[in-house]
Amino acid sequence: MQNPAPQFQSQSKRDQEFEEGLNRLRKEYATTPMEEDRLSLSSLKSTDSTRTTDSVRDREDYLKQSERLFILQSFTTGALKNMRNYEGQTPAGDRKTDVLARAVQLVKTKTEIVDFILAACPYK
Repeated sequence: MQNPAPQFQSQSKRDQEFEEGLNRLRKEYATTPMEEDRLSLSSLKSTDSTRTTDSVRDREDYLKQSERLFILQSFTTGALKNMRNYEGQTPAGDRKTDVLARAVQLVKTKTEIVDFILAACPYK
């Protein structure tokens, strides 16, 4: 049996490291149950500044809205409000569903979502 090509091994390893990092971050933050008015994908609306371009959608590490929502929904409102994207934008709102809806729109790729989450981590 042949070994997979190096680029497939490195991609698989990156995906595994991404998942492990995400799991560590989830454990570090206290999580709260989602409010009763659960956020649905149909309620997510893009604005001109958050609309996904084809060039982003074509990237290898692009995450669909459902994937971004799944990753971010376990964080508390306070943790989400402390996160910021590479442009310095932070999710705002009074209810968790509002903050979460905005957070899902601010990041589009695995790299962006990891940076977004890490922005809320306290530095030692």
